[in-house]
Amino acid sequence: VLFLIGYNTARFEYMAVAYRIAVVYVIFNLIIRFRIFRFLEEEKFMFLIFLFDIGFVSVALYFSKGIEQNFFIVYLLTIVMAAMSSGLRSSFPVAILSAVLYMWIGYTTGVIKQFNDPAYLLRLPFLFLIAFMSGAWADMMRKKIEKKEKMMREEILKLKNFYERIINSVNAGIIVINSQGEAMLENPEMKRMFDKGIIKEELLKKIMEERRGNVLLRIKDRYVDTVISSSKKEDLIIGIVRDITDLKRMEEELEHSRRLADIGKMASYIAHEVRNPLGVIRGMTQLIKMKFNGEVLNDYTEKIIKSVEMIDRIIEDTLDFARKKPLEIEKVNLGELIREIVDSVPIKKKVSSKNARVIFDDTGECVINGDRMRLVRVFENLISNGLDAISEGGYVKISFNRDESNVYVDISDNGCGIDEKDINRIFEPFYTSKKHGTGLGLSIVKKIVENHGGRISVRSKRGEGTVFTVQLPLYKKVKDKEVCYEGVNR
Repeated sequence: VLFLIGYNTARFEYMAVAYRIAVVYVIFNLIIRFRIFRFLEEEKFMFLIFLFDIGFVSVALYFSKGIEQNFFIVYLLTIVMAAMSSGLRSSFPVAILSAVLYMWIGYTTGVIKQFNDPAYLLRLPFLFLIAFMSGAWADMMRKKIEKKEKMMREEILKLKNFYERIINSVNAGIIVINSQGEAMLENPEMKRMFDKGIIKEELLKKIMEERRGNVLLRIKDRYVDTVISSSKKEDLIIGIVRDITDLKRMEEELEHSRRLADIGKMASYIAHEVRNPLGVIRGMTQLIKMKFNGEVLNDYTEKIIKSVEMIDRIIEDTLDFARKKPLEIEKVNLGELIREIVDSVPIKKKVSSKNARVIFDDTGECVINGDRMRLVRVFENLISNGLDAISEGGYVKISFNRDESNVYVDISDNGCGIDEKDINRIFEPFYTSKKHGTGLGLSIVKKIVENHGGRISVRSKRGEGTVFTVQLPLYKKVKDKEVCYEGVNR
């Protein structure tokens, strides 16, 4: 419009004042837009622009004498733009400034000789009318838009809360991953899985590798069933994760029970079919030993009897491991029981053969509820294993610790220790590093301890020795009634 004002007065004289004003206006607006704008709020910036617009329009009208023409309409354009920007708050100040400048230009240029000249004075209320109408309309439209925006925000918030409740209530972990492998969203169940031991970085890596499908992932010692889908449009990968570690362990235990049942059937068959011939062999060998004397013959018969006893022990171990026999619970003083084992003939014989020592650290009475014969089997096996592991002059140490609920029996030795590759397998059935072992001894020990509501653990280092720790619930009296801690049969 400023260039049109210049053309109206100067035509093609481009160096005229009106054209210069238009060029300066353009340059000044660019400076304000790209330099000053960053330091001001948008509303203040726009109001400042409108004031400059009015100023430049007034200067252009002054030098071009455009006030005699209908170029005063430029004021109306600026007022309407101010109203669209900030409503009545901007349109009325701009209208007031426009009216003042319009009257001043008219008076100083002599166009308006008297302030009551109706030809020009009628334009002033028109400026304010346009300011009021455009400002009121802009405010009304702004309120409608704000109301709709508020309703939309509330609706979006409701939908967001609705979907969040669904995601948070799902009994599975949900994780959303971007193309860089970063987690964008995790629901509470997913966070609980991370707290339980699922390694987040490893899960993200495996999901990124698979990208799609239903897969079973193994992360450290956890099993996770994962449904993975990807969105090419959004470049996101969504994983629905279920921790099925407990289910897998139950399946493994069920399979283990089935194998034990099969072993039990097989052991029962072997016991029935083999023990009868073994009884005959033992009886006939003892009869030969009694009737026929001779050093060589006695040596042979002794070896036969020992071999028969070994076979019988293997059968008995297999039956013990496979069958479920209820515990015969009684009150047992654990210290006295272990001392009797240490003083027994088989243990003393092993101690004597290696010139070894058994250090018994008795720390007072430790009474539990348990099956005496089964507990003898446990500690006899552990002490015997310790004596087998030590070299000439070594030792086996037995010590006790206790808290309010449990007694802890440590059976340690300074023997050869257990290899790291073997230590996680020593409680597995039929796993042994001995030449003549069945591999059932420690499996039976673990089973007996767990049937008593306890736990057994092992620490070992090759060349430094081994420590087995047996934890058992203590016996307790309440109101003259014998009770025991949870996990122990009465």
